[in-house]
Amino acid sequence: MRAGAFLPTLLLLAGGPGAPDHGASGPLRVTTVTGETMDLSSPSLADGLLTGRVAGEERKLPLDGLWKLEDGAVAARAPVERAGLPAFVELRGMPPLEGKLVGGDAEGLLRFRLAGGGEVAVPRQLVYALRLEAVPKPAAEAEAEKPAEDAEGGAAQDEDTADLDGGFDRSYDSPPEASDRVFARDPKGRIRGFGCTVLGVADGNLSVRRGERVLSLPLDRLYGVVFGRLSGLAPPVREAGKVRARVELADGRRLGGTLVGLDDDKVVLRVVDGCDLGFPRKDVSAVELLSDRLLYLSELEVQDRIQREILGREWPILVDHGEGDRPLALGKETFRRGYLVVPGTGFAWKLPRTYDRVEGLVGMPEAAVGSARVRFVSEGEELGPPLELHADGVPRKLSLPLRGAKELRIEVEATADLDAGGRVVLGDLRVVQEKPR
Repeated sequence: MRAGAFLPTLLLLAGGPGAPDHGASGPLRVTTVTGETMDLSSPSLADGLLTGRVAGEERKLPLDGLWKLEDGAVAARAPVERAGLPAFVELRGMPPLEGKLVGGDAEGLLRFRLAGGGEVAVPRQLVYALRLEAVPKPAAEAEAEKPAEDAEGGAAQDEDTADLDGGFDRSYDSPPEASDRVFARDPKGRIRGFGCTVLGVADGNLSVRRGERVLSLPLDRLYGVVFGRLSGLAPPVREAGKVRARVELADGRRLGGTLVGLDDDKVVLRVVDGCDLGFPRKDVSAVELLSDRLLYLSELEVQDRIQREILGREWPILVDHGEGDRPLALGKETFRRGYLVVPGTGFAWKLPRTYDRVEGLVGMPEAAVGSARVRFVSEGEELGPPLELHADGVPRKLSLPLRGAKELRIEVEATADLDAGGRVVLGDLRVVQEKPR
């Protein structure tokens, strides 16, 4: 991306139909990397410090020492479905946002007007796909609303529903490698797709290169674009010393970037240098912070795995989800990260640096019978007494010192009353540094 290619942009995104009014919000439930929780009112973020009041006293909290910021007053809403949006733009690695391409420049900057009326400018390389109009309806639905005739006055022919968008959805699901794919309406109004390289927008036209030729396509004929894999920026990586964030909206969408603003009214996420997205606080249910001081074990590759046969078979280790791709849960707790295993399982990780403690919530889903024993071992020594678990659905807090360990092993042992329903949940299993280094 060219340095200085575009000016910093802040877009405040509305919550969409049915969203609550965006007035002042209540206190934030703040959880630190060491598991301490507090209710923070009147928050503000500046210079890497989250400032606010806790029980009437001012607190200044370094962002790299925080784990979660949650607002329990935010009501959940139905998720946004891409097919139901009248138009959308999807940035790489993020869910679709309602909005429409309205302009840009010849150097590859694209400008979108998103829900709420604001505009944001982003470089072409950051965009995964865009669509400028609603998904075409099948012929039967269209005819029910209005008699359809083709451009020559004859009766319209039945079309394969899958081809109504010219193959846009197929390209979306399986994007091209080196080239982009542009979808536009031909003189008869049919959507057709073709391969090219998108250059930018100038004078109300999309500029593309096909072979040796540079073509201009009026935006009012453009249906959508799916950008090639190799034309995009690399996905964000965890950079040492930089706190990244995942913002979870009330409708379940999650967006990643760098947290650069937070107060009673809004949360601001920087998705790329120069492009900030702001969300009303009452549309944000949680912010998860990822610094060098906290690492989920499920982000690491398992180095050594032992799975003994139970009831005549080996049972898979489920990572970051429960059975049937349901959320990983235990009692009333739901976890974004962790493991679901059966007794008779052992696995280990090499730690990339030294951490102070291993933490999480551990237990067994409620069942008529079932128990297990969990050991935490490093370099042949147990880090603490084993956890004796029963199938009572009660999460138990795990917090054990690592004492400079370079590797960690967990052994989940079967006991005499194991039955076919025995499961162990290792929720939000993570290693943490108690103080910055």
